[in-house]
Amino acid sequence: MFHELADLARALAEVRRVLVPGGRIVLVGQDWDALVIDSDDPDLTHTVVRARARPPAAP
Repeated sequence: MFHELADLARALAEVRRVLVPGGRIVLVGQDWDALVIDSDDPDLTHTVVRARARPPAAP
């Protein structure tokens, strides 16, 4: 979700504020273009994957 935030610096400052000393944050990103779906309907599968890869209109 960090890549969707308008003010990343503010969000990271808040993370730093609430973490205990020595605490960790783990950031994970999903590559929706690498998503694999086993389906008998390649057209529908393509539609679903393309829709998930498109950036959200209003995060």
